[in-house]
Amino acid sequence: MQRFVRQVWIAVGIAAVVLLGAWLARSLLYGLLVIFAGMLLGVFLGQLSRLLQRSTGVAYQVSYGLVVLALVLIAAGVIVLMGTQIAEQAGEFMRQFRESAAQLEKRLQAQTWWTQLQDVRSSAADLLTSRQAVSTATSAVSSTVSALAATVLVGFLGLYFSAKPERYRNGLLSLVPRSSRDRVGEVMDMQVRTLWYWILGRMAGMLVIGIGSAIGLWLLGVPLPASLGVLAGVLTFIPNVGPLIALVPAVLFGLQQGTDTALYVVLFYFALQTVESYVLTPMIDQYQVAVPPGLTLSAQLLFGLVGGVIGLVLATPLVVVITVLVREFYVKDVLGSEPLTGQDA
Repeated sequence: MQRFVRQVWIAVGIAAVVLLGAWLARSLLYGLLVIFAGMLLGVFLGQLSRLLQRSTGVAYQVSYGLVVLALVLIAAGVIVLMGTQIAEQAGEFMRQFRESAAQLEKRLQAQTWWTQLQDVRSSAADLLTSRQAVSTATSAVSSTVSALAATVLVGFLGLYFSAKPERYRNGLLSLVPRSSRDRVGEVMDMQVRTLWYWILGRMAGMLVIGIGSAIGLWLLGVPLPASLGVLAGVLTFIPNVGPLIALVPAVLFGLQQGTDTALYVVLFYFALQTVESYVLTPMIDQYQVAVPPGLTLSAQLLFGLVGGVIGLVLATPLVVVITVLVREFYVKDVLGSEPLTGQDA
């Protein structure tokens, strides 16, 4: 009996260690994702600064200060000049969204399967105690505060990383054997260029989808086309998943004008995403690492599960970084061969 009790305690101890390790790993991964987001912002600010430096011939610190000042002034100008309009649009957007959702629910209530689903939902809602509701609200507030803190931290990290990028680059290279520093430095510079082109590609896609969505929805007579266009453009930053999320409110708003309008919205978004995926993206892929859609979606699933929203958002640039590392250090340096392309396979 004593031996059995000892084995039970050993099993409990092992389980506790595993759970603690998993919790620490998840927390560590979240921190690493925040740091990577700061690095991504640093690449954006640093490359903009270098572009201005090459164009004007001024010192990097001067161009960096001008870039940061310009971005701050632009943000402040948008807030001052358009803050009230944005707030009104946001309020109107939420009102229209609720009305569209209510209208969709009325349409669905005529369906038998929806009535059955509502009965199941009501039964589940009865199981929710007031303590659970308070816990859910507390969790939502905690998540919001954590997101705001992470956003502020990403901003400061981006500013620090881009203020003196050579300091961080040289610091990392000092950890590498002298014989490998040139090669590692070459790959690090390649990573920066690749991420820069990826950022430009995402921004171009966001601009095309945002403006195109606003114009198309306006022509279709969908309410708040500008707000829906901005939402579609922002969500385009997340490949594959983002456009699907942006489609939901657009279809709901289209239902206010009728079922035909909602169908036209779906067809329009499909056509617009086709142009972005098969025309714009291939042009951008000539200057960056082309990541297969299946690999991108798999990475979004995995990083989204372990890292939440920030993992989903950063999945694609993380895959880009990993792809370059594997290609340069393993395929080329270890295997001594060139990576196979889709045409070679």
